[in-house]
Amino acid sequence: MKVPLIVLDKSWLQGHSKEDVISLTANNRLLVTDMLFYELTTTNDNVSMKRCFEKLIESVNYCDFIENVGGLLRYEMKNNLPCTPFTGKPFLHNANRFTNIFEGIITNGFSEYQEKCKIEERKEREINEAEMFKMMFASVGVWFPALYKTKGSSDIEYQSICEQIVTDSNKIKSIYAELIKLRKNCYTPVDNINENWTFYRWMQVYLLAAIEYCQKYGVDNAAVISKKLPNEFLDLEYLITATLADGFATSERRLQNLYKLLCPNGILIQ
Repeated sequence: MKVPLIVLDKSWLQGHSKEDVISLTANNRLLVTDMLFYELTTTNDNVSMKRCFEKLIESVNYCDFIENVGGLLRYEMKNNLPCTPFTGKPFLHNANRFTNIFEGIITNGFSEYQEKCKIEERKEREINEAEMFKMMFASVGVWFPALYKTKGSSDIEYQSICEQIVTDSNKIKSIYAELIKLRKNCYTPVDNINENWTFYRWMQVYLLAAIEYCQKYGVDNAAVISKKLPNEFLDLEYLITATLADGFATSERRLQNLYKLLCPNGILIQ
């Protein structure tokens, strides 16, 4: 019998007790993502970080560590195969091997080298990548010209575009086909991909997020300044992985709604 794989995000892990986490492992295996590790180790709340690591250590025999979305994409490019199912794939690791790292951080904190790495990674993810995503999201109107006709957050056109992203595989593949022209012979042929591929889910998630961005800030507006944006971009990594797994444990309403939209039959733990 297959055991469901459930992606954990920071909001759910922080907001639930050790007993809740253990209870979740009764019928599932938990996926600890690269993003969860990143968010825990870069938080300013060391007490919360230690508590979260303690919860993971308590359930480590029922956890697997999965590489970031970039690792899943590289697997697909190298093997010309979808990354799903995850079980048995080289990017999935038993979380036991990371127990010493968790315990070391709890006991000794971070070394000088680790602190330096944290600063560099935060700059890359939350500043450089955030600026890149703003430019990408602001220009999504090139694929959805109807966005230029919308005149407010309540406009029904946004909902129509989101439904197209979720249900129209030909639209996703047509956009993918345009993107892969930029690096010929590097990506999987467009006819191969479907919902089982990271490439396909990556496209869906980022297109939905781009529509959300335009609804909030306007099309072609890459000059937005918001403290929330970097975290909203980071959250998408959880969502992409969850769409490829069996379920998602998150307390974030935005992520819950997007997951239900993309995976109506998936397991959602709130």
